Amino acid sequence: AFHDVIEGDLSTRAPVSEDEEFGQLARQFNQMSQVILSTTREAQRKAEEQEQAKEDLQRQVIRLLDDVEGAARGDLTVKAEVSASVLGAVADSFNLTIQNLREIVQQVKQAARQVSESSKENEKFAVNLSSDALRQAEELAATLNSVQVMTDSIQRVAVSAREAEEVARSASATALRGGEEVEST
Repeated sequence: AFHDVIEGDLSTRAPVSEDEEFGQLARQFNQMSQVILSTTREAQRKAEEQEQAKEDLQRQVIRLLDDVEGAARGDLTVKAEVSASVLGAVADSFNLTIQNLREIVQQVKQAARQVSESSKENEKFAVNLSSDALRQAEELAATLNSVQVMTDSIQRVAVSAREAEEVARSASATALRGGEEVEST
């Protein structure tokens, strides 16, 4: 029986004799063999459970990696499957992180849109301001031209007035001389 156990046959039982010492030794051997057998079976069962748990965990990790693979390429619409497994909390945390990233991206897009709209409004304002300045410059040029024309006219009037004054002086002098000649005549 010892030889069979050493060879790995844990189901081997020693024959129990009526001899008190050998019978007791055989009973204890059989109990020991039974304990070793049940312990070995329990260890094998636990090893199988652990192997199964390891395989399940590997499958869950692969599924989680498949779920999140899109995020690595920039797809923020992906969602990891949340389960009651060990990786469920990781998947839930990933989903929350992706949701926060989506919100940040939306805020950035909205800020960019506002900046774009603001720059368009500033551009319109600058165009209007430039147009107003150009119109005012044209009006100022027209006014300056009118002032120049008026200045030229005033100078011509002044020249004419001087000529008229000369003519009037000359006429006055002629009239005065004529008056003197009449008086003298």
